[in-house]
Amino acid sequence: CGQERGVAQGEATFLGLRLSHVGKGFVISAKASSACVQDGVSAPITVKGRLVFAMQPSDTDVGHAVKVVVHVQDSQGRRVETCDTLIAVAIKPQSPSMSLGGGKSTRMCHAGEVAFDDLFIDTPGAGYVLTATAKDLTGIVESCESKPFTMTARLIIVQEPRDMQVGALFAVGVKVQAANGEDVNTAAPHVSLSLSREAAGGVLKQVVNGIITKRAMRGEASFQELSVEVPGTGYVLIATSESSFIASARSAPFAVHGALAFTTPPPSQMFMGATFCTAVQVHDDWGRRFAGGATAITLQLDEASPHGRLEGNNSIRLERSEALFGSLMVPHAGRQFRLKATTDNEAIAPAVSPPFDVTAKMYFEQSPTKVNVSESFAVRLCTKYPDGTRYKDQYDVTLRLAKECRGALLGDLTQMVDADGWVMFPAVCVDTPGSGFTLEAISSNTGMLPATSHKFDAIANFVFLQNPQTHVAGAPTGATVAVHDVHGKVVPVNAEVSLSLPAAASPSSEDSGLVWPGLFAAQVVNGIAECPDIPLSGPALGLTLQATCPANAAIQPATSSPFDRTARLAFRELPAVVEAQSELTVEVVVRDCNDEIMVLATPQVHLQIRDDPDAAFTGVQLCGQVTVQAVRGRALFSGVYFNTAVHKGLLTARCVDNAAISPVTQGIDARAYLRFATQPQGPVDVNSPFGCRVQIVSAAGAQLRAQTPLRLELQAGASSGVLAGLVSRGGTESDGMFSEAVFAGLSIDCPGAGYVLTATAVNNEAVVPCTCEPFDVTGTLCFAEGIPATDVSDAFSTTVEVVDYQRQRVPKAQGRVAVHLLDHEVGSATPQSTWHELVDGAALIDGIRIDTPHAQHVLCAVGDRPVVLAAQSAPFGITAQLRFCPPPRTTDTNAPFDLAVEIVDCHGRRVLSSASDVTIALRKRDSPPGTLEGGLVQSIGTDGTAQFTGLTIDSPGKSFVMTATSSVLSIPQCCSPIFHSTARLSIEEAPSDGIPVWSHFSIKVVIRDANLHKITTVRPTIRLRFKEGCPSQRLGGGSISQRVQDGEAFFGELLIDTPGVYIVVAQADNEAIECAFSLPFRVEGSMVPSAAPAPESPPRIVLQSNVA
Repeated sequence: CGQERGVAQGEATFLGLRLSHVGKGFVISAKASSACVQDGVSAPITVKGRLVFAMQPSDTDVGHAVKVVVHVQDSQGRRVETCDTLIAVAIKPQSPSMSLGGGKSTRMCHAGEVAFDDLFIDTPGAGYVLTATAKDLTGIVESCESKPFTMTARLIIVQEPRDMQVGALFAVGVKVQAANGEDVNTAAPHVSLSLSREAAGGVLKQVVNGIITKRAMRGEASFQELSVEVPGTGYVLIATSESSFIASARSAPFAVHGALAFTTPPPSQMFMGATFCTAVQVHDDWGRRFAGGATAITLQLDEASPHGRLEGNNSIRLERSEALFGSLMVPHAGRQFRLKATTDNEAIAPAVSPPFDVTAKMYFEQSPTKVNVSESFAVRLCTKYPDGTRYKDQYDVTLRLAKECRGALLGDLTQMVDADGWVMFPAVCVDTPGSGFTLEAISSNTGMLPATSHKFDAIANFVFLQNPQTHVAGAPTGATVAVHDVHGKVVPVNAEVSLSLPAAASPSSEDSGLVWPGLFAAQVVNGIAECPDIPLSGPALGLTLQATCPANAAIQPATSSPFDRTARLAFRELPAVVEAQSELTVEVVVRDCNDEIMVLATPQVHLQIRDDPDAAFTGVQLCGQVTVQAVRGRALFSGVYFNTAVHKGLLTARCVDNAAISPVTQGIDARAYLRFATQPQGPVDVNSPFGCRVQIVSAAGAQLRAQTPLRLELQAGASSGVLAGLVSRGGTESDGMFSEAVFAGLSIDCPGAGYVLTATAVNNEAVVPCTCEPFDVTGTLCFAEGIPATDVSDAFSTTVEVVDYQRQRVPKAQGRVAVHLLDHEVGSATPQSTWHELVDGAALIDGIRIDTPHAQHVLCAVGDRPVVLAAQSAPFGITAQLRFCPPPRTTDTNAPFDLAVEIVDCHGRRVLSSASDVTIALRKRDSPPGTLEGGLVQSIGTDGTAQFTGLTIDSPGKSFVMTATSSVLSIPQCCSPIFHSTARLSIEEAPSDGIPVWSHFSIKVVIRDANLHKITTVRPTIRLRFKEGCPSQRLGGGSISQRVQDGEAFFGELLIDTPGVYIVVAQADNEAIECAFSLPFRVEGSMVPSAAPAPESPPRIVLQSNVA
């Protein structure tokens, strides 16, 4: 630049020129020092360069940024520091992914260099290549490619396996993840699962389809229903990818547990010395069979087993997942033996077999056949193997009687086996007589089976210690019997002795009238039976008793010494009370001094009724056959009856043909019954007359005639009322006999529940009183006066009284009265649960407050007794007022706002219990056009307020008034203070900056709310003007005043005649709509030249000199 050269032969040469920029269209100008030589310019020149990655991308994790630096160089490899151009970096096609994220991939090159340090590639892969291109110098600056690089990632196991049972199903999830922990959803490699080589030879199995290699979808692979088939510890699950740029993952070590199980347990019972087999397998918790690997199974007796040892081959390796043990033997007797199977694999739990018993049998070699009680005898036993040899190991034997045998075995009853295998009991005896005794031999070793001897008998004898003595007939007969052993001592046995009369020694009952039950049984206690009263009756001579034991034939019978017994009318089972007019059977028997019936007596017996001086005994007769002949000592009177009620009667039976037989007399009553033929029909109003009828009847219900006055009275314990009217009635017929009494004009003067009338016969206890069904006498509550309308905060009082059927107060009414609101009404009355005592049948209830306004409240008065019927008051009103809290304020059109309406009393206090709805609305006559929207009906909450949220007004305007109306008619409507709804104009289309003066333009104005939504509900008129201070206030062309249509106004064909900067103001005739200002814009004027300039001469390329 600025080089000078001399002209030689009309030409100057410039060598070694260099341009410091790249680009095209460079022109070199040449200027001569002589003014006579015109300047010249060269043809356009293009200077090319190339892009080079000064810092190549390196292998990077997908979670880290890819960093590169690009230089602009010339052909000599020098950086072109004057080059400023846009450089774009992209991924070369055929790369694993074309998605390049992070920062901007196109950046401005400064001083020939640009750095990209925040680029991200979200897909792992190998062979990525970046390309760099100059955006503005395409074809001038050559693009370049980077060296291939790799984007790496890693696998993670998101659901690692834990310790599990062999064969148990588990699931594993594998994800592709970047180094920063973020999931790589774009990766889709094939993922394979395997177990580590040191994992005890386990096999990973996918039980559904055998596939443990899957392709990841969106960076995740899920493996379901996996299982490990061999127990072991230290398993590690490895997840690997087919792609080398995705690192594998290893799980934490886990164990796979199994358990040994006896598939063929030992027999539950075997004889000592017998061999047996068993089998052991590896199972899971559900009993499925699995391989156990190369492991040995060892059997031994469990620690809880009895003392002993296991003989045979007890250690075997698993073959085909099962170990078979044969020819095992336990050479000891015992119960609850258990085998324990163990293995050298700590992941396989040991197993304990079910219990089994090893038994041996004892034999009686010497036992008795028949012995006397308390007489000693010897016993010998032994235990044998199956081959007959005696078992000589140490064990003890205890001798006892079998459980079904009574008595005890005495002597040294526990012996040890001797060296020859014998167990000897030299002297034992039985202390109780009996037949079929058996001996049992048992051992403390429960494996020794008990032995039972042959049956044998133990003999004893009955002896009469006290013989029956001769005595007067009718006196008790006594005797004492004992059981003796062979030594004459009493055997303390408990049994039953039967006493009988031997047939040869007993006199005939036809001759003596002897009565004998056949057998008399008594209890033998500790060897002695006391028989103080043996049931013999009638005279007899030379009697003997025989004592036998039916239940024990081993006790021999005995016979007593001979003894003698030496020889009036009576009612038999005559009831003291019978029913009148009901047939009865009277049996009269002839008895001896022992009160036994003399079956040979046949006298003629007569019955008659006699009166007691204190009894009501008028018109009583005994009807039927009253004289009969006795047969075998019995006279039976059938079908006799009393014609009416009898009180304190005396029934006498006498012998007609034998004065030596004394008569018998017994008191008897014949009952009759009173019956209410008509019952009082309850409930009965207090003081209201009612009546009833009472009849005298038999037990069968037939009416009887009797001369007995009847009386009615209230049963004791009923309410405190008094029975008034005719309460006593006597006979009405000529003979004074009657069968029915009528009671009329009865009344009760006090309400009460369970009144019962009792009808009784005066001075005749044989007539059974009767009671009517319980009935109620009711009164009715009544409000003495009406209840006026009251404010919700004010208290009022009322009087409640009890009245009868004529609406007259009942002074004797007692109890308590309370008032409450009807169940279907809202709110509650205070006090509601306070009871007020009735005084002279009335109660004053004051201090009543109702906490809920309502137009038709009704009070209900109830008593604490059901016989006092409830009453309702006439409807009355409880008033309150509505109030906005706080009142609505100025708001934007369509902007949601909240408000609350509360119910207050006349003092301004909030009413907290009013179950009503409140409706709000705009008052049309005072408010501009507009609609209130939202939840306009809300219920009063427990805090006494109705909350309205999300309310909107769809039109702007001034002086809105809102009303609140309650669903309760007694609450008047309220109005809110005046509030406003605002909107704003928006100039949507305005003249652009720099418009020429006198050129036409247009303006569009839109009415919008706070959310910039168009408002179409109003149609104000909008006028355009310039803001004060503009160069001109004259806006010409079209109309500057338009009426809004669909929320917008369009002003066209406008023009301005004066240049300058202007601001247009749009103003509506609605004060609630804010005006709008346009952005400042410039109106320009221009000057027109008088002549166009001459075209420039074409440039000259060659420098020439004027030779002349």
